[in-house]
Amino acid sequence: TIASVENQENGTIKAEGIGSTVVTYSTTYTDPDTKYTQKYSASYTLQVTEFVESIVCENVSVEMFTGERFFVDAVVHSLEGKKDYHLETSSQDSLKIDIVDKMITAVEAGEVVVNVISDNNASIRTALNITIKPFISAKEISLPKQVTILVGADTTLVASVIPANASYAEVSFLEKDDDIVTVTADGKIVGKTVGTSIVSASTKEGLQAQTMV
Repeated sequence: TIASVENQENGTIKAEGIGSTVVTYSTTYTDPDTKYTQKYSASYTLQVTEFVESIVCENVSVEMFTGERFFVDAVVHSLEGKKDYHLETSSQDSLKIDIVDKMITAVEAGEVVVNVISDNNASIRTALNITIKPFISAKEISLPKQVTILVGADTTLVASVIPANASYAEVSFLEKDDDIVTVTADGKIVGKTVGTSIVSASTKEGLQAQTMV
C-alpha cells in the first residue's frame, strides 16, 4: 500500500509506502429541476518518497562586517521530537563571533564556520560559512553643492563616498519638494516646475550630503 485516505470529507491522505499511486476525487451534482444526477471526478498522481531528516538554512554562505549582527533562520525537517535548533562553532572561531541563541555578532575579521544543529538529533546538522570583513566607516559624501536643470529635463547626480572602500558605499537619494523635482533612489533628477528644492544623499550609516536644485 502506497497511501490511504484517512478522511473522505477533507481529503486527508496518509503516506504508507514508497512509490506512486493515483488519487481520485469524485463528487455528484443533482439538478434541482430535472433531477438529473451527474458524477464528476478528477485524478492526480501522488509520489511518496522516503523521508530524510534534515535541517535547512535560508543562507548557507554569509558576508558580514565587524560589528554586524545576523539571525540564523533554519527549518528542521523531522517526523518527531523538537524542531528547534542551536548554533555551535569551534573554540578558535568563537574568538571571531559572539553567539547568543540564534543571533551571531561579528567581532573579528576572518572565515568562520557555524554548525546549525537540531535539538532533537545532534547528527542532523548543516554548516553556515561566514566571511567577516573589517568595517570601514564612511567619512564624507562628495556631492555637487548646486545643480540647475530645465523644466522637463533630467540629470543624474553622482555621489562619491569617501573613502572609496567604505563598507557602506551605496548612496540613496531623496528630494525635499517633489512638486519642483523628483529624484530616483539612484540619483536621476527630473525638473517638474520652476523653483528650488533640496536633494539629499545618504548612506546606510546615516551620513548625509545635500544639493540645491
